[in-house]
Amino acid sequence: MTTICPKCDYARKQTDTCPSWQCPSCQVAYSKVGDRQYAENGEQRSSSSHFRAAPEESGGSWKWVVALVLIVAVAWQGKSMFKRQSSQSADQLSMQSRSSQPQPEVIMYSAVWCGYCTAAREFFKNNRIRFTELDVERSAEGIEAYRKLGGGGIPVILLDGQEIRGFDERGLRKTLLPWMKDS
Repeated sequence: MTTICPKCDYARKQTDTCPSWQCPSCQVAYSKVGDRQYAENGEQRSSSSHFRAAPEESGGSWKWVVALVLIVAVAWQGKSMFKRQSSQSADQLSMQSRSSQPQPEVIMYSAVWCGYCTAAREFFKNNRIRFTELDVERSAEGIEAYRKLGGGGIPVILLDGQEIRGFDERGLRKTLLPWMKDS
């Protein structure tokens, strides 16, 4: 059986040593040569490839897969953006309604020597948050109220009765954001 190269029309011989898929003359793979099919035994050459399906036979299913993946990706991104925007707008509405209300009462039970108390004090002053500070070692009112809260460490910060133990800047910033002047 002789094979004729679709590119250079070389007729393959029995003595040729290159692989059967490659033309011994021009070294091209038969499957890579244009749209023409190589001919065996002098058959008529056709316009479709012998080694791969003709474009009309492949159906282009890979194009549909790519299109489907793109659609899913765009839908996923849109859903994420919609959730993010709706949560931001809800937070903004909540902040606007809170900022129209008076600032909550802030009471801090502290001690002069406490570094976290100093950080909380600076946070309130830098952000212009009105607060009442009661020393748990020097003020009778501070000692008594601190004991009623169960003691256990300082600072103890009350925001309209809500108790925060320790200095949590992120939590304070989130809660007091509508009333902060330098945010």
